[in-house]
Amino acid sequence: GARRSESERGDEAMQKLVTDFRIGEYTEEEGIRLVKVGNRIFRTCVFDMEKFQVGDAEELTSQTDEGSWGGEEREEGREEDLECIEDRIRKGPNNNKWEFSKQVDPVFYPFIIGKGATTKKEIEKETRTTLTIPPRGSKHDCIRISAFGKAAIVSANTRLDVIIYEAIETLGPNCFLSIPLVSPAMTATLESFKLRVMTEHTACPGLDASIFAAPSLFHLTVGMLSLYTQEAKQEACQILERIRPKVYDLLGTRTIRIHLQGLNIMSDDPSECHVVYAGVKEVGVEDRLRRVCEYVLEEFADLMPRKETERNLKLHATVMNTKLRDASRSGDRPPKGKSNRRTPLDASDLLRDYSTFDFGEVILPGLHISQRGKYDKTGYYASLASMTFP
Repeated sequence: GARRSESERGDEAMQKLVTDFRIGEYTEEEGIRLVKVGNRIFRTCVFDMEKFQVGDAEELTSQTDEGSWGGEEREEGREEDLECIEDRIRKGPNNNKWEFSKQVDPVFYPFIIGKGATTKKEIEKETRTTLTIPPRGSKHDCIRISAFGKAAIVSANTRLDVIIYEAIETLGPNCFLSIPLVSPAMTATLESFKLRVMTEHTACPGLDASIFAAPSLFHLTVGMLSLYTQEAKQEACQILERIRPKVYDLLGTRTIRIHLQGLNIMSDDPSECHVVYAGVKEVGVEDRLRRVCEYVLEEFADLMPRKETERNLKLHATVMNTKLRDASRSGDRPPKGKSNRRTPLDASDLLRDYSTFDFGEVILPGLHISQRGKYDKTGYYASLASMTFP
């Protein structure tokens, strides 16, 4: 057979190492998780992420100490790590220290600093480095690592990588794979639906005009992504470009059209739900859309939150979401100390009265890597990259 590449052999060896660890002394159930950063594996403490919110970042990072790392760095990986960043390590202004600028999204700064700067000080002490982190509000997104030796910089850089890896699990996805459903006809339909619901169901518990999806953002959600590092964003864009030919093959190089009809909910209890979405059905019997989406998710799996990879594909176009609720205007502001609590919607009557509501047909334009909370000049989600469908 064909000679295997060095990369393939390396991947197999890494997988064997992971397997050996998992069947050995440490398992995630016992409070230890294996973290792969580059070509190295670390044992880290497992945090119960369900107990933490984004606002708990400082408290979480204050718990990060030497025990979290387990001292289990694979020494043979140090030379490889040095090679990866050596060309970016430079002599400082006074030529007495080495410096390395690491691009880090500011969202990670609280995790790296920790409560009372505890985590930052621990990293500096244990790696004999100095971390210079931009102040809040700064336009710079680089952390400067300085030390008398290059090996110390490599060690601190790896510590930051592991903190970022763990923080991503806490923060959740910041991007997602979307298929826009925006058109003048769909905008008119969504506005008509909203007016009808607000007029005919004034007594519906939890109903408010603010929870309806904006027509300019209407889309199919394919999957969620965690792209907090520049490397992850670049990888996502490269994946999208690489899979383009296969996507066209799966679509048969033909236009794909869907029909949106009826309402569904994400939860089992319609009296206390948070997301209401339109039913999605491909026009035709070939099921091309599902095949394409399953292939796309398979290719992007490494960039998705772990929980997302365990879920089955559920194509949906959200029409109502309680996360959008304007609490200050609707009078549904959560009680003090319950800032993350969402007021549910009783969708029982809506599911009955709009079970066959016709949102119409849409020709799918393409696939986007969309950024949550950022928008382009058309009003749709800002895109890192996109591809058009036939």
